Amino acid sequence: MGKVLSAGAGARDAASGLLLSAVIALVASFMAPLGQQALANGDGVEIYRGREGAYEVIVSVHPDRPTVGTIHFTVTPLNAETLVPVVDADIEIVAHDPLNNPRFRVLALNPPLDLNYYDANVTVDSPGTWTLMVSVTSELLGEATFIVPVDVVERPLAQTTAGTIVWLAVLSTLAAGSGYVWHRSRRSRSLG
Repeated sequence: MGKVLSAGAGARDAASGLLLSAVIALVASFMAPLGQQALANGDGVEIYRGREGAYEVIVSVHPDRPTVGTIHFTVTPLNAETLVPVVDADIEIVAHDPLNNPRFRVLALNPPLDLNYYDANVTVDSPGTWTLMVSVTSELLGEATFIVPVDVVERPLAQTTAGTIVWLAVLSTLAAGSGYVWHRSRRSRSLG
């Protein structure tokens, strides 16, 4: 009888491992697009280019079509005379809603591995034309402010539905796996 219990325990461990692998694969496939959004340097769509004072500024956005939710902005400040990137700037973004109320303030930071870009995420909660006030300051070039309009659309239903379906699948898999493990453990105890 000891061998039967060992075989049952081995099958239970194999089923638990298979369940865990399936859940990890599902979550990883769902999270992959989110990771791409976070690493948008150079991959965003340019929505603004302008000159003010000693700066030329390029603002890019990801996703390509800004939707309600988190929007990733990349700001590239250049010396207007030389077009050399400014790597020691302080960049602040204030997002104004369609009624021109200031709603969010963030600092755009440049990652240590690529000092040419300054990244910020802004969470937008309503569609319409939002306005970004992008203030750039550096010791060498001084300060300048850029007004950047951003047209934000409602999140497509398909994205919301797809996310809901993925999460329901993950929850169903977890529930089914837990039920299976519970059932197998009760059965093993009744045999013992």
